[in-house]
Amino acid sequence: MQFLAGPSVFADPLLTFHDAEQRAARVAAVDYILEFKFDETSPEYEGSATITFELNDTSTALALDYSGDTAQRLSINGTIVAKPQRDQHRIMLAPKYLQIGPNQVQISFRNAYSTDGNGLHRALDAADGHVYLFTNLEPYLANRVFPCFDQPDLKAAFTVSVNAPSSWQIVANAPTLEANTEGAITQHRFAKTERFSTYLFALIAGPFRVWEDAQAKYPSRILAVQSMAQYVDAEALFDLTREGMRFFESYFDIAYPFRKYDQIFVPEFNPGAMENVGAVIFNDRYIYRHEPTKADLMRRANTLLHEMAHMWFGNMVTMRWWNDLWLNESFATYMAHLAMAEATRFSDDAWDSFARSKGWAYWQDQLPTTHPIETPVPDTLTAFSNFDGITYSKGSSVLKQLAFRVGPDNFRRGVSKFLKDHLWRNASRADFVNAIATAAGLDLTAWSRQWLRTAGINTLAPRYAIDASGKIVDFEIVQGPGNGDKKLREHRLKIALFDRQGSELTKRTTLDANIDSNTQEIAGLEGQVAPDFIYVNYEDYAYAKVFLDERSIDFAMAHMEKLPANLRTAAWQGVWYMVRDEKISPTVYLDLFLAKAGLEDDANLIDSFRYRLQPALNSYISESLRADYMSRAQTMVWERLHNVPAGSDLQKSWFKYFVATVTTAGEQNRLADLLNTNDVVPGLTIDQEKRWSIINRLAVLGYPQAEKLLGSERQRDPSSRGQQNAYAAQVSLPDPKIKADAWQEFVSGDAQPLNLLRAGMRGFFQREQRELTERYADEYFSALPGLASTHGHYYVRAFGGGLFPYAFVDPKILERSEILLKEENLPDFLKRTLLEANDGLARALRIREAFD
Repeated sequence: MQFLAGPSVFADPLLTFHDAEQRAARVAAVDYILEFKFDETSPEYEGSATITFELNDTSTALALDYSGDTAQRLSINGTIVAKPQRDQHRIMLAPKYLQIGPNQVQISFRNAYSTDGNGLHRALDAADGHVYLFTNLEPYLANRVFPCFDQPDLKAAFTVSVNAPSSWQIVANAPTLEANTEGAITQHRFAKTERFSTYLFALIAGPFRVWEDAQAKYPSRILAVQSMAQYVDAEALFDLTREGMRFFESYFDIAYPFRKYDQIFVPEFNPGAMENVGAVIFNDRYIYRHEPTKADLMRRANTLLHEMAHMWFGNMVTMRWWNDLWLNESFATYMAHLAMAEATRFSDDAWDSFARSKGWAYWQDQLPTTHPIETPVPDTLTAFSNFDGITYSKGSSVLKQLAFRVGPDNFRRGVSKFLKDHLWRNASRADFVNAIATAAGLDLTAWSRQWLRTAGINTLAPRYAIDASGKIVDFEIVQGPGNGDKKLREHRLKIALFDRQGSELTKRTTLDANIDSNTQEIAGLEGQVAPDFIYVNYEDYAYAKVFLDERSIDFAMAHMEKLPANLRTAAWQGVWYMVRDEKISPTVYLDLFLAKAGLEDDANLIDSFRYRLQPALNSYISESLRADYMSRAQTMVWERLHNVPAGSDLQKSWFKYFVATVTTAGEQNRLADLLNTNDVVPGLTIDQEKRWSIINRLAVLGYPQAEKLLGSERQRDPSSRGQQNAYAAQVSLPDPKIKADAWQEFVSGDAQPLNLLRAGMRGFFQREQRELTERYADEYFSALPGLASTHGHYYVRAFGGGLFPYAFVDPKILERSEILLKEENLPDFLKRTLLEANDGLARALRIREAFD
């Protein structure tokens, strides 16, 4: 799974590890026969399930997971159960009806479609009124759709049939066997599937537009909603799909394990994508209504390849329990980048992209909520909280390090052995590490313990002296224990030395090193002439927060543009770490940005600066300093828009900064002019997504014509995506009544679909509107505990994270949040949300105090 945004349910059901373990010891050989009936106009669907399984113990009742609305006509081994026992989200199968050996349960059900993106979701496309249905079931949501044993180690085969309007396409995990039409209704029967976990079940329905790849080795289709069909670049997606299939089949030495490969793009999907067997669902934001940059295409390629890697690692071979979620997601993340580097047109930039993406891990790992990569997961609610930067980004970074440590060929052989040894079964982290260790002939016990089962991030920095003749004396790498468990770890890495020659920086040499102590002397550098620049994690094999030595910092600050492309990311990161760690003022970073970012020719790197510039400008400096830096940045960005190549990715990237730094009335007018003509900035096409970004910024600033422009744009773009943008812009307007009405919708939680509310929440608190919205900060803390007991986890997490008043860097907000954290009944997932928000706020306050 890939997440764009996320959230399950505090009042929602959960499954504990203990209960799952107990049930797995009793149950085996599960099969489902599922029938569904869909109606285009009804808010509900109905269905039936026939569940067969082997049972070895009938001494106690057996729980069948089901959190749907109604269950009817329960039959166990041919006996009708007049009064089924329902224990919250479970149907209890009484011992007197069960038998040792084969059992059969038959049950009918009726459920309302969900509006929060989970279970079986119903999306109404605002552009044309078409209805689309799709599932989202990880980690414990299949039981919202049909009764089942909803845990990853009770794999099953599924036989599905669906009655639905004849104008609809129906997609399931297996190929269609037949479709019989009677009048306006068609019955679709699908082949029996391979055995896989319930969270990978998929059902998609609606009047989709379909593309088929005539060149594919396996039946391969793309589906998208009708209103987005004009934007689908099907051939590019098919090309990438074929490249990925060839690469993974060769790398794993195992043919694609399923019989078809559908990729479905839908609106209102909570994650970025989900790896359902043979039917991958994507958030349709990966269909671009704008001319995509290379960075956009790389992000989409990475997601597509990530989900494809899961077909082997995750779907064919699956974790036993959610403590190994990290292995599932980390592996797919690493393999996606490897495939990009070795099998696609993005080969030159794949590992630079990987290095930039590690910022997520570095941020997450330094929070007070850091945890080991492999961490105990007592229940499925905890599992959902672990879809984070440690599970995805740190885990994949550690796998890259492991591949470097054992060698890429040994790593590949170990992965292939792991998959072949556990075909169609469940496996654990120990199984995976043992397979790699066997292939490499190494003992990885200590490595596994220190990297997978401890928390925190180390620091690495070079330390050396220079003698009177300019030569190196006593070169060593200093490792800091960092945060979390404060453990030193073993790091395999490359050290690179660079010299300035004329206008270029050239690499002098690289050395392999193994750092496993607090200080590690590096042989081979003693007596060499001191280089102009040193980097101790060349090619990014180590996972650590890497600092530069003083000489290298001075060179980078003066000559950032002369660094090789793969080092500029590292150098910019290094300076930013020093800001976050309160070692240098945020104005140093801002001055560096103003002086050097304009010389950068890598649009991907330009894009990445935004994630640091936002906190630097909005949280780490005072209002007076912000006004000055916003003005200087606007001037610089306006100049870059006109001087980079017209229509280039650089121009598109700089446009985002231009919108974000507009403040004055004159700048607002200039921004508004872009809505009426493409001639303001030659070569820059103002597409629909850019139009919404302009209107949103004008709304935040209270531009006099903002409401009129918003109304016109809402009519211009009636799509579901347009609705979200319009709602976000409306909530951003500095109007007391609009804010009050929006707040009531947020607190009620049921006035709009969750995806729409989430868009509005992001625009509610604005730094420019403090006086207008300050009172809602108090209301936020008052409302949150009650919502946690009455609303679903997905909603509460959206409210808790999306409406935390980050815009106000105020110690009173931190104090209020810390008081709320002391409440006994606050669920753990919400405590985590607040702890992470508090960390960012406390850091901003410390930086301001240190450097204001």
